Amino acid sequence: MITPNYLKKGDVLGVTALSSGTGLEIKDVKACLNNLKQEFRLIVTKDCFGDGIVSASDNERVLEFNSLLDEDIKMILILRGGNFLLETIDRINYQKVVDKKIWVGGYSDPSTLLYILTTKYDIKTIYGFNAKSYDDITLSYQKENLEILEGKRFHQESFTKNSLSLQGDFNSSGILIGGCLDAIRNLFGTDYDGTRIFLEKYHKQRIIWYLDIYSMNSVDTYLTLLQMKMMGYFNYSDVILIGKIMYPKEEEITYIEAYKKIFGNKNIVVDTDIGHIRPSFTMINGSMANICFKKNNLRIDIEVK
Repeated sequence: MITPNYLKKGDVLGVTALSSGTGLEIKDVKACLNNLKQEFRLIVTKDCFGDGIVSASDNERVLEFNSLLDEDIKMILILRGGNFLLETIDRINYQKVVDKKIWVGGYSDPSTLLYILTTKYDIKTIYGFNAKSYDDITLSYQKENLEILEGKRFHQESFTKNSLSLQGDFNSSGILIGGCLDAIRNLFGTDYDGTRIFLEKYHKQRIIWYLDIYSMNSVDTYLTLLQMKMMGYFNYSDVILIGKIMYPKEEEITYIEAYKKIFGNKNIVVDTDIGHIRPSFTMINGSMANICFKKNNLRIDIEVK
């Protein structure tokens, strides 16, 4: 697994919009970019300021992303989420990301890109923050994210202490992989799905799945997880971490019932600080991690290598 170099203060980051642009939130976006400029220098592509459903045409978005790979940058941060990053995945220059060992970060819709890079191209990626996530870098979870980006922190503990383990306290380790389930499910079974390659390479170290559900109802969630189970994606997993659901809707089956039906006696932790509801963890796809759950506190220790 390729680990890009952690960042230093003053390093150059590229910011681009493979899905939505600023829309009507240009003041908020500029404020977040200004906060990032306290730590790093930025190259911001012009599509970031698009105000349509998507930031620009799919060709323009791809060109802007790929153009950043010609710059002397250490990381690409996706501006924000949306719904249409999937339109761009057939023209991204993945190999150049790998060759230059660049971090790529984002969450929600951008997890589609992160998932491809880690499972198919064997390079670590960072889930949890888009460029528009840095609205107040004095907050603990945003400070911790910056410390992780700079290689100064590899330990995180629950911010809200509301997590629940369905099997009680436990301690386990494995390789982290996951993202926004609403987004990455669109990859499963396609040529861009590297899950089987990833599992074949790392199954001896066990796999820790983390899943961020945005608005999938309980039936959609159950059927998606059932599909993944049928494909063997959970065969080497003892731990599944599930974030707080932004827009929960239970129909015919509860979310907890769905998880129990799919995962049985595996260590399932729900309502973790992962994903859309803040404060939230920073997850490094492809990293070895130790997971400890005790008394409603989830502790994640990520291996430095």
